[in-house]
Amino acid sequence: MTADARAATSPRISWLLAAGALSLVVVVWLALLLLAPSVLPPFLRLGAAPDEAPTPSASPIRTATSAPVTAGSTASAGSGAVRGGGRISFVRTTEGGAKRDLYIVNADGTGQHQITRDIVIEGTTQWSSDGRKILMQAGVNGVSNVVMLDIGEDNRAVQPLSLTSDIGSDSAFPAWSPDGTKIAFQSKGDGDLFQVYVMDADGNNKRRLSDGKGFAGLPTWSPDGTAIAYVAGDQQTAGSQRELYVVSVSGGEPRRLTSLKTSLSNPQWSPDAKEISVLQAVADRQYNLLLVNAETGEHRSLLQGGIVRDQRYSPSGTEIVYYNVTPDEGSNVYVVRVSDGSVRNLTEGPGDDYQASWSPDGAMLAWSSKPGSGEYRIVVASPDGTGRRTLTSGTGDDYQPAWGADN
Repeated sequence: MTADARAATSPRISWLLAAGALSLVVVVWLALLLLAPSVLPPFLRLGAAPDEAPTPSASPIRTATSAPVTAGSTASAGSGAVRGGGRISFVRTTEGGAKRDLYIVNADGTGQHQITRDIVIEGTTQWSSDGRKILMQAGVNGVSNVVMLDIGEDNRAVQPLSLTSDIGSDSAFPAWSPDGTKIAFQSKGDGDLFQVYVMDADGNNKRRLSDGKGFAGLPTWSPDGTAIAYVAGDQQTAGSQRELYVVSVSGGEPRRLTSLKTSLSNPQWSPDAKEISVLQAVADRQYNLLLVNAETGEHRSLLQGGIVRDQRYSPSGTEIVYYNVTPDEGSNVYVVRVSDGSVRNLTEGPGDDYQASWSPDGAMLAWSSKPGSGEYRIVVASPDGTGRRTLTSGTGDDYQPAWGADN
């Protein structure tokens, strides 16, 4: 080939190589667009806005192998805009209750987002004290697990992280320590019956605190984070005899506080650490609300009879919110004063109202409400019942609100 022929051929080869490279780039882009669009930057995704936030993950729950990533923001959208501030998580059920997903909304009603998809949510949720993480009980391959979510300032979450997959048996009712460094929970890790455990917030250093005999569960932290209260008995069957116990987080022999020979449930430590409230089953669907001295075990009855459920202390400790079910009237949300037992009904009238949660500053309450026909929605109001407004919107029934602090 002459020099002139080589000179003429060289540009054609260069053009063909460039065209081939461009074609390869296009093929790779189309493949990623169809199969894994999330790995592409937003400006290379068809129809995506430049500031588009990632869609909540629908892939299986991760297993904890190292400390989880913490959302790095110190400000929450809409935080401080209304009394109560912060954010509220809630569970939405659809498809006739067959599907349960976690949502988050700002306290002013803005920023509502779906957080989980295709996860079997089994229980209530709880925010960490810094308002950045959520604990919940969820099903993983048919086993109940303690699952944690990191929540960003945009009310979206990273992929859920299971903290108890290594146990290989049911773990439930997780509870944050006041400083957010530890988690208490109940698990069948040592046998067929639940016992109370504690672990670091990243899932490491799991250890049993209860004595390993019979059933022990429903742990709740003391305000200073040094002790855990729980209920325990010989049997795991609901309604069986259970007493109230307290154990040091550092270990040692659990201390029994009560000898009532009835079924106690839902222990909740008062903010001043002096008392622990419990529900005492006294008859079929009849409960007393007891306040038990955290040192001596002496107790007094604050409420007697009725289907009292889900009691929670106000942040000040002066009041307790709960709901009561009346067969002919539905359920209503009440607040009882700790000092004298005086009660006020926040939701008089037909319909169902229940599962109330205090805002971290105690200025507001959120609960699930269905005034009549239609779907359940999360509503908020002052502790005297005034200023009520509906917070959530969409299709499905909204339950189990949990109020998190400004992060």
